[in-house]
Amino acid sequence: MTAKKFIILLSILFISNLSIAQTKDSTQTKPQIEKQKIDTVYINNPSLENAERMFDRTLTLLGIVIGGIGVLVTIIAIIVGFGGFFGYKDIQQRKKINKEVEDFKERIGEYERQSKQIFEGLKKFKEETDKMRKEIPEISLNEKPSEELKKQLDEFGNRVEFLEALGSNLTIDDYLKRGNDFYFKKEYQLALKAFNKAIEKKQNSVGLWHNKGMVLLELERWEEALEAFNKAIEIKPGVSHSLTNKALALQKLGRLNEALKIHNKAIEINSKDYRAWYNIAMFYSIKKEKELVIENLKKAIELYSNYKELAKTNEDFKWLWDDEDFKKLVE
Repeated sequence: MTAKKFIILLSILFISNLSIAQTKDSTQTKPQIEKQKIDTVYINNPSLENAERMFDRTLTLLGIVIGGIGVLVTIIAIIVGFGGFFGYKDIQQRKKINKEVEDFKERIGEYERQSKQIFEGLKKFKEETDKMRKEIPEISLNEKPSEELKKQLDEFGNRVEFLEALGSNLTIDDYLKRGNDFYFKKEYQLALKAFNKAIEKKQNSVGLWHNKGMVLLELERWEEALEAFNKAIEIKPGVSHSLTNKALALQKLGRLNEALKIHNKAIEINSKDYRAWYNIAMFYSIKKEKELVIENLKKAIELYSNYKELAKTNEDFKWLWDDEDFKKLVE
C-alpha cells in the first residue's frame, strides 16, 4: 500500500467515525427534545429551551468537527514520520508524497479556520436572537405598531426562518411574534398558519385563540372567527375584547340582536373598551339610526382617536360621509 493510499484510507475512516458520532448524538438527543414541554405564557416569559437545545447541538457539532480536523492533521504528521521508517528509496517519490501531504494539511487548516468562523458566527447569531426575543414588546393586534416595532418583528421573523431551516423547534413565542409580523403586513394566510402552529403547542391560550379569530375576521371567515372567539371565552370568560370581537363576528353573520347584547355585556365589564363602542356605532349604522351612531362613535373616538380616520373609510358609515354632524365628529 502506498503512503498516498494510506492517507486517503485514514481520512475516510476518520470521517466515517465522525458521521457515526454525529448520528449517535442525534439519536441520544431526540428523545430529550421530544420530552421538552413548552410552558410559554402568552408573551411575557418565553421558554426557549427547545430552540436553544437544537442550536447548541449545531454549535457542539461544529466544535467536534474543528477538534477532529486537528486530530486528522496529527495523523498526517505521524504518517509522514512513518514514511521515513518504511524507507522509501525513491527520493522523488518521497518528495511528491510529502508535497501532497503538505497540500492536504494546508487545505485542512483552511477548513479549520472556516469552521471556527462559522462557529463564532452562529454563536453570535444565537446571542443576538435571544436578546431580540426579550426586547420585542407585547402588543395587541388591535393596536397600531410603530415603524420601529415593525422593523424588529420583520428582522426577528427572518431570524426565526433561519433557525427553522437549521432544524430548531420554534417556541410558542416565536410563532406568536411571527404571526403578529404577518398580521401587520396584511399577510393573513401566513399569520393564520403561525397562530395555528402556536395553538398546537398551547391549546389553552386565550391570547392565541383571540389572535386567530382576529385573522379570520380579516379573511372574512366569519363562522370560523366566531368559533375562535368562543374558544377564547370558554378558556377565560369575562374578557371584554374577546366578547367584543365575538359580537363583531355575529354582526357580520347578520345576527344583529345577539351582537348588541354581547357588546353591551363587554361594556359592562370594561366601560373603556373602545372597540365595543365603535362596533355598536356600526351596529346602529346598519340600522340607519343616525343619532345612536353619532353618540356611540363619539364615545369610541374619545377613548381612541384613531377611529376618526377609520370611520372616514369604513363602508358601514358610507351613508353618513356627507352628513355635517358626522364630518364634524371625524374632522
